[in-house]
Amino acid sequence: MKNKYVVYGCIVGNYDRVFPPVKTTPGVDYILFTDDSNLSVNGWDVRALDASVSTDPSTINRYYKFFGHQILSEYDVSVYIDGNIRVLEDLSTLLKEFKDSKCAIGFHKHYRRENVQEELLAAGRANKINNIEIAQRQVNRYLENGMPQDLLLTENFIIYRNHSSERLDEAMSAWWHELINYSNRDQLSLGFVRWKHNLKTHIYLWNPRIDNEFYYVYPHNFESTLGSIRRYIRIRRFDSRKYLAAYYLFDRFLSKLM
Repeated sequence: MKNKYVVYGCIVGNYDRVFPPVKTTPGVDYILFTDDSNLSVNGWDVRALDASVSTDPSTINRYYKFFGHQILSEYDVSVYIDGNIRVLEDLSTLLKEFKDSKCAIGFHKHYRRENVQEELLAAGRANKINNIEIAQRQVNRYLENGMPQDLLLTENFIIYRNHSSERLDEAMSAWWHELINYSNRDQLSLGFVRWKHNLKTHIYLWNPRIDNEFYYVYPHNFESTLGSIRRYIRIRRFDSRKYLAAYYLFDRFLSKLM
């Protein structure tokens, strides 16, 4: 019998390196879309993505991120994860929690910020917004339209979707419209879309960036050679005692250099 649940990701270019799940979940498929025809990762069903979506790698990634319920419509529930997230554990309890919530979509709460105004300021300081004036007008428009100022901010690097929800198509299309026509920061527009389209949302009140049994979040591919080696060992430490020992030894080595 075909599985009804899927965990999926999308890698375009050399933005991230994907690692095998430490543990997989029975009854769940793991699918990775990519433009790299030579990519092979244990535990992932690697598939070619549709590059005709856009010439911009980031936009291609966002398309797969936003529209998993359409691209993988044969499944009942999907879990999108960014390419810099490693699955560590059986996700059955998280999937059950989401299913029992009867929500259309699910996210984890943000690990630092509480609302969209805080996100706008932080993203602006970090130069993660292509046009800060457009982004400010965008957020002002949301608030003027009645979006609550204290609407809880979520992280968008893991997205749980109930494909049977009748509201998903319209809401995700609206999210896409905001991304294409306004700020490149999808974090700014998601809350407004959730609120405006009355999208029933389940929020896990913990963040995968903080120590947990299910996910490990690691940096994107923007490090020095030494940093890349350290990152690789940190990620692989979940696989065996050999890697765990190497992780501690390498950290001691680095501490002596600093």
